[in-house]
Order: sequence, then C-alpha cells, then structure tokens
Amino acid sequence: MQGDPITMGASDIIKVSKAAPKAKIIAVHMDTVNHCLLTRSELKKALDEVGVKGIAIPQDGELIEV
Repeated sequence: MQGDPITMGASDIIKVSKAAPKAKIIAVHMDTVNHCLLTRSELKKALDEVGVKGIAIPQDGELIEV
C-alpha cells in the first residue's frame, strides 16, 4: 500500500464526534469499495468501546433523515 488512507478510520470518527458533540454524523462508504478499510461492525465496536453514541451507520440503501 502506498500513502495514507483516503477515508476516516474509527479513531478519526471518534475525534470528530468529541470535537463537535452536537453534530449529526453519518458514517458511509463502508463494506463497499476496496479503499474503505473500516467495516460497519468494526466502527460500531470501536464506538461502543469508548461510549460514543448517536453516530448513524446506515446499511446499503438505507435512508437517513437529517
């Protein structure tokens, strides 16, 4: 692999949620394309481990109302 990841990892998402606690965060582009290293289940596990709530992790085709 060459260069840094082009998508956010779990630690990045956790940092954003702590920096902007009132933001509506929707995690997308997981389990679908080859450059997305983070899976939905890995993200959910990481969020649960640190107690971060309120981040939407939609399934393919799921609509999120904002």
